[in-house]
Amino acid sequence: MRTFFHAYSSSYLGDESRLDNIFRFLRACEYSLPELFAAVELFVKKLGFSADYSLFVAELPRWFRAEVLKSLEERGVPIQISERFLRTGDTVNTLGQRLRTLARAADRRLLPIERTWVLDALPR
Repeated sequence: MRTFFHAYSSSYLGDESRLDNIFRFLRACEYSLPELFAAVELFVKKLGFSADYSLFVAELPRWFRAEVLKSLEERGVPIQISERFLRTGDTVNTLGQRLRTLARAADRRLLPIERTWVLDALPR
């Protein structure tokens, strides 16, 4: 996110007071827009039409996330856990190892349920 922010900030040519609108958009992609797509899909189906907005509902929150976070999520580690420990240049292996190490050490930054979750998802 830091890399994106620096690239975006250095190339932004608009009104400075609107610089953070991109983050509002990203937040909307994560929360609001999937809910709206789900509502539209519900109404379309209620009208008897065929609609499948599942790609937007399920995947839109992930579109602007780092690939390493998506890969770990596919292995069972929720993005909300792994993104807190993501560093620039991380790979699936480096972030996964860091999460396992923190979980095994009972690091206070991870709740007990999160430690169990990480160790279940990344056992080696």
